[in-house]
Amino acid sequence: MEFYRYEREVTNYTDKSVYEIILHTFFLIKETNKGYWISSVNPNIKKENSNDLEEFDNTYPIDFKKWIPKQSMKRFAYPTQKEALFNFKKRTEKSIKILSNQLMTAKKFNNMCDDKILKIDSLNFPILN
Repeated sequence: MEFYRYEREVTNYTDKSVYEIILHTFFLIKETNKGYWISSVNPNIKKENSNDLEEFDNTYPIDFKKWIPKQSMKRFAYPTQKEALFNFKKRTEKSIKILSNQLMTAKKFNNMCDDKILKIDSLNFPILN
């Protein structure tokens, strides 16, 4: 059984940026009553054979293991690519909301600084050397 997770990747070059949606595949290690233990390495690959590990997705450490619940709305990885893509879209929408709020706050503080600078300049404080 495989599980999937989409993540974004941005590669910056001097003249452009490249944006990609990357699909990561995880493999079932063990199923419990409440969830699954997954790994970034296929358990059917023998670690002694380093040629098999050349195809390993090195985004996650080779010993990466994670437990995911069966009945949760939000999970780290999903049993279908469609569910994983839907979750990626929801995470991206949440990120947009958070970053938009941070941008709005930063702009407010920037405007407050401009107002304070104008106020200070209007007081004509003498400059001490």
